[in-house]
Amino acid sequence: MFYIKNITSYYVMSLDELYKNGYTVLPSLISAETCDKLAGYLDDKIANNQDLPFNYYKGHDQLRLPNNEADIPQEILLNVKIQEILREVFGQSYYLYSYTCNANTASQDQPVHMDCSHFHPIKTIRDFGSPGPPVQLIVNTYLQDTDETNGSLEMVKGSHLNTDFEMGEDGEIDDKYVGERERCNYPKGSVIIRDKRTWHRGTTNPSGKPRYMVGTSYSASWYKLSHLTFNADAEEIFESAPFSVWNIKYEK
Repeated sequence: MFYIKNITSYYVMSLDELYKNGYTVLPSLISAETCDKLAGYLDDKIANNQDLPFNYYKGHDQLRLPNNEADIPQEILLNVKIQEILREVFGQSYYLYSYTCNANTASQDQPVHMDCSHFHPIKTIRDFGSPGPPVQLIVNTYLQDTDETNGSLEMVKGSHLNTDFEMGEDGEIDDKYVGERERCNYPKGSVIIRDKRTWHRGTTNPSGKPRYMVGTSYSASWYKLSHLTFNADAEEIFESAPFSVWNIKYEK
């Protein structure tokens, strides 16, 4: 257990779940107004673009989120409760490196997979007996009530600590290693903060309507990843951001 100072019991419980299970959930954290506005923006994106990048199978599509000041979901990016948890994990120095949305209209499940591998080689981890603390976290936000009827996320508790497995070229985990899975069925505005090593998968969405899940990814600042580009009018938003903005560029 990590030592935590100046933090409420609410955060202690969330952090304990994150370290133990590989993820924690903050139900109904984001307002319906923010969720509905962003979902409307994404509806237009899908209507005007049929050639979307996808993860594993078509229908598990990736959409770009708005990068202009008026439409950026500040309630998600600058949320105090989310950022407090990130700060306790990473310390004062961390940054946003991915800003996307999963639009699920899929007719088949993804394979169980990891979004990133362990930072250290598996042999080294086995020798030392611990995979180490999180280096990357993702904050997923449901923009609709989400359950089996529209493709909720499926997680494998504690799998971020598992080193007894083999991983495919694209991060997929063979079913023989997986074991019990848990559905993340939660209302609109719920936030799932997860270690990117935690095994999970997107599931089939039989509803006939897109299920949106925002994904904002963060990393410890010493581990350098990608740059992000926003409109010039968004610079003021990030001036007050609690995370480092060394990798953010602005364009007119």
